Amino acid sequence: MVVKFDFEDRLSQDQLQELMESDVGIMITTLRQFIIERLKVLKDEIERDGAYTLITFNPKFEIRYYASTEELRYKMKSCITQDDYEYIYRLIWDKMYPGAIPPTN
Repeated sequence: MVVKFDFEDRLSQDQLQELMESDVGIMITTLRQFIIERLKVLKDEIERDGAYTLITFNPKFEIRYYASTEELRYKMKSCITQDDYEYIYRLIWDKMYPGAIPPTN
């Protein structure tokens, strides 16, 4: 299952490796694993279709779904709800700042 980040095509292999070895790599790995886990129920359908997920950070954080049919895009999108965004935030925060209390809005 393919989960890509918007910056992966713009960076060289050396830059990507450096990024993955930094604290940001923890966030990237955690987010990718979370999305793969949520989409697991559609794995066969996604792979047959060649569908993928793209995560963007610029200009804003967004998860985009690409598939050959609107039906599959809808199914993919429904696997991750608005409530999951808060969970993702806390999951990444806990990995990057163990024991620290995350800021609230």
